[in-house]
Amino acid sequence: MKNQDVIALFATRDEAVMKHDRKLFLSTQIDEIEHGSSDDYLAIEHMKSEVLYIHDENELDKAVFVKETYAPENVDPHSSFPVYFLTHTVKGWRIYRVR
Repeated sequence: MKNQDVIALFATRDEAVMKHDRKLFLSTQIDEIEHGSSDDYLAIEHMKSEVLYIHDENELDKAVFVKETYAPENVDPHSSFPVYFLTHTVKGWRIYRVR
């Protein structure tokens, strides 16, 4: 499975946050996940994700190190560096855990 699919997954999350689109956001995950609540992410005004590193665990699992930059209105941008755990499903790559 190509890493471009993983990068596209995070671009979809950014788009979902920008549009405040819960259905689109949840399409990137297996379901609601701990530390990855759609309510929390959709409350953000603007987010930009940069995939820093993709570790292939095996054919069906990846760990992805991401820089997420949040740019709320009238506040300086700030970043976090979560690690996402992905699995390959019949619908493509989906996030199942974040730390």
